[in-house]
Amino acid sequence: DDPFNTLTVGANRYLHGQAAKFTVDLQYFLDATTDNDLVGSIAGTGVGDRIGVLPSDNDGQFVLRAQFQILF
Repeated sequence: DDPFNTLTVGANRYLHGQAAKFTVDLQYFLDATTDNDLVGSIAGTGVGDRIGVLPSDNDGQFVLRAQFQILF
């Protein structure tokens, strides 16, 4: 097993108490993402992944993710 190194920084912003939340995070992959089970394609199909990131053979990839949640 090869090591898979990632740096992540993120923040949450709550609106109207805790009824709404905006989340953003920035990830930097120090290693290629194709050989990692978390990011690599599902069942070897070459498409999709588990965390919403496209696999890449290149080192040094950035990923910016954002999410908005509402409580009813």
